Amino acid sequence: MTAGPDITLLQRFPDLAELPDAVLQSLLDKGKRQILERGQILFAAGEPYAQRIFLLIDGRLELQRDFRETIAYAPGEFVGLSNYLDKTPYAATAVAADDCTLLTFAESDFARLEQVHPELAALVDRVIARRLRQRRDTSRTIAGVMGQPVSRYMTAPLAECDMRTTIREAHGIMQSRKIGSLAVFDEGRELIGMLTFAGLCDAWLLRGALPESPVAGAACEDPVTIDASAPLWLAEDRLQAEHVKYLVVLQDDEPVGLISQTDLFRARLQEMHSLTREI
Repeated sequence: MTAGPDITLLQRFPDLAELPDAVLQSLLDKGKRQILERGQILFAAGEPYAQRIFLLIDGRLELQRDFRETIAYAPGEFVGLSNYLDKTPYAATAVAADDCTLLTFAESDFARLEQVHPELAALVDRVIARRLRQRRDTSRTIAGVMGQPVSRYMTAPLAECDMRTTIREAHGIMQSRKIGSLAVFDEGRELIGMLTFAGLCDAWLLRGALPESPVAGAACEDPVTIDASAPLWLAEDRLQAEHVKYLVVLQDDEPVGLISQTDLFRARLQEMHSLTREI
């Protein structure tokens, strides 16, 4: 492999074009050329991490996850970065969609290149951030964690009290059950508001409500609702738009649970774990 033409080839790829020639030459020196014929598998879902990083330089590679979704890689893109980061088994199958040529790097060699060339380490960070951002954005329209229905992550059953419950009693319920909110119902079992610990404190300390005051007139906030079948990303948007911590989840117009910022944070953690497995 002669240095000149290969450096020129790498410089044609947008991500690599910004790297100094010395970094490109180091990649060429450390990378071993690997050829895949169309249909050949580079690695399969479930296989242990092979301690390799791949740079596709010709052809087209597809990452197939559970035969439901395909992510295409073009020349100039790194493959296997998520496993390089977390050392976990492959979560998807990489298969050559065309005849492919790759540069393959041993994990130790690639890590050393990042240490010696901070420009390469910075590029890898940018590539990872971009892929996470792209996957997060498209997760709103494809099957992903944030595309799952609210019912899957809501807290149920709904903790509740009636409109005659006093502030003292409501506080006791929250303390004993270690919860931060109660749904308030009227005598006809209609939802009339949400009671939060912060609302209790405001009513008690700032608005002069007495401990024996009923919550309905002293501390209730208007409920903000969402349907149980709505996707999590819609719940996230509504929480932000309404500036509330909880949404009441409705199933056939009946309150059945709550979805909170904590629930969404838990879902986001799962989403990020899933996305990093596809980088």
